[in-house]
Amino acid sequence: MQKLIRFYLIPAVVLIVLTIISYACKDSGTDPQDKEFVLPDSNLTYINDIGPLFLAKCGTNSGCHNPIDKAGGLDITNYQAIILHRVDTEFGNVNLVIPGSGESSFLYQVLFQNFLYTPRMPLDGPYLNSNNTNGVKVWIDEGVIYADE
Repeated sequence: MQKLIRFYLIPAVVLIVLTIISYACKDSGTDPQDKEFVLPDSNLTYINDIGPLFLAKCGTNSGCHNPIDKAGGLDITNYQAIILHRVDTEFGNVNLVIPGSGESSFLYQVLFQNFLYTPRMPLDGPYLNSNNTNGVKVWIDEGVIYADE
């Protein structure tokens, strides 16, 4: 009986675990054609716009920058983590975001192109569409606002 359980039960459990892992790590939500996240041209906030975008495309679904995995030490699903995060580069330690300066912010640059020897994100694509990338830049330009006041 034990051999029978080992023969059927262990492979079944392994298959279930692999299916769960495969689902959690797939790139759902990062397709540039995804119309789910169309960001406004201005007045963006982390709570209403950027947080949900990052959660879906960089955190939970990608399995990369979430509270558990923290690829590169970054949990992009946490506003404070984004504000405080510093990136070690060949050229020194830089802020992930520079409020008021989207174009100069590391976060925007790595969503837009390879930057300071860091590959474009999401790693291996598909990349954020131009509306989403520009929305992140505008959010930073506007001062990385957390929520409507």
